[in-house]
Parts: sequence; C-alpha cells; structure tokens
Amino acid sequence: MTESELKSLDEDICKIISEEVSKSLPDKKSPYHNLAIWTRSVQRVKPVHLFTTNYDLLAEQALEESSAPYFDGFIGARKAFFDLGAVEDEGLLPPRWTRLWKMHGSLNWRLINGKSVVRSDEKTEDQSYLIYPSHLKYDQSRKMPYLAMLDRLKDFLLNNSSLLFMSGYSFGDEHINDIICRSLETNPSAHVFAFLFGSLDSPQYVQARECALSTPNLSILAFDKGIIGRIEGEWSGADEPTSFSLPSGVINIDASTKACELKLGDFMVLGNLLKNLSGGAETDEL
Repeated sequence: MTESELKSLDEDICKIISEEVSKSLPDKKSPYHNLAIWTRSVQRVKPVHLFTTNYDLLAEQALEESSAPYFDGFIGARKAFFDLGAVEDEGLLPPRWTRLWKMHGSLNWRLINGKSVVRSDEKTEDQSYLIYPSHLKYDQSRKMPYLAMLDRLKDFLLNNSSLLFMSGYSFGDEHINDIICRSLETNPSAHVFAFLFGSLDSPQYVQARECALSTPNLSILAFDKGIIGRIEGEWSGADEPTSFSLPSGVINIDASTKACELKLGDFMVLGNLLKNLSGGAETDEL
C-alpha cells in the first residue's frame, strides 16, 4: 500500500471507531457515576488516579455530572492544549482533583497539522484523531501523550504502598503488562488487584494468569477462582466475610453445592460496592 492509501485507511478506521464509541451514559445511576461520586466522597490526602485504555468520554461525563473535579493533562477551554509539564508536576495540584489518564488516547484528542495536540470537540480538515496506535510519531515533542500517560502509571506504581484496582482489563496489552509487572517487581510495597469478568480459565486471560503466577503482589480475582500470592484456587462458601456486610451480588453462594462466585469483575457490581462505600443505599428505598 502507498503512503496516501495507508493514511486514508487510518483515517477511515479512526472515523469508524469514533462513530461506534461516541455514546453517552443513559442516566446518573451508572457505575461510572458511582465511581465518580466515590472519588469525591471523602477529603483525601492523596488524589485518586483513574487509568483507562478506553477512547470514549463516559468517565468525563460521569465526573462532570457528579461535580467531581479532575485533571486529564490538558489545559484550556476552546482548544485545550496538552501540557507535559503540568502532567509531570500533577502532584502540585489539589488532592481532591481526580487524575484521569487515557493511555490509548481519546475521542476528543486531536492532532492539528501533524504537530499540536489539543482536546476539542471540533473536527476540521486540518485535524486528525489521536487514537492509539495511530500517530505514534509526530515532530512536536519526543514525549507524546501516550508515553506521558504510561509514565503516570509507572510512577503511580512506584510510590510507596500504592494500591491499584483494575476492572475490565484482560492483560491483552503487552506494553501495559510490562509496566505493571516490572513496577511491582521494583516496588514490593505496591499491590494490584485485577477483577476479571467471567472464568479465569477463559482463553483471553492466559496472559493475566502468567503475570499473576510470576508476580506475588499482583492478585487476580475472576468469578470462579483467583490467584493470590502466586497461589491459584477456587472460591468457596467459607470465604464469605462475616465481619462486615457487602452489597448484594458481590458474592453469590449456591446453597446446595456451596459453589461461590466473586462478581467484582462485573463493573456494575463494582459500582454498587463503591456506592455502598461512599454512603449510598443499595436501593432507592430507605
């Protein structure tokens, strides 16, 4: 294929991706909103960091509708520009501001004339989508937004006693896996809990299993079993906590077989747990 054909193909693919994932949350009862409200529910000494590989704007919608302030690396209103210095010095920002790091780009990131990166809802002829893995090279900076976002993940995991909870990530991205595992090896005081949707034996979780079996401070929690401290085992009814209550649906136990499911890998269930932790009732009835 010629250079022009590849460029045209890239633009068509990005356009299709944009059309497919340009959705809005239906209401303010979504797990995204539960997450957003949880981020501002208490006065924090350290800020919450949200890392996502999604292109969509659902996290932004939920944070804004929940009046939860956040910083995503861009500064401005009309065509917000990417500020690498502010990203690297984000520790100077108020801890009540959530940090939102979009490691694979975003639907509203634009590359203008192949040089400047902006965040804008406008789409003009001189702009192109900035969605990974497109536009991995441009001549404005040696540190493009993707690398800056990955640096945030690495720096977060290298902090003393850092704790990262993961939902919906299947460990299918080698570059992210490498950052997670190497950072955890370097910093044994950090820990990652990865909640997986479905069975641990699913083919898409081969890499997740490999990472957990070689990294003591990476715990994998699927519906049917988990890997904790490099030890794999199935959940059982005896694992149900008795010292505190959990929202319904987090742990499901079959009364006859005692088979146990841990459903935190379901983002809706995780959202309900965050709602419970931030003081919300499980239902609208009091």
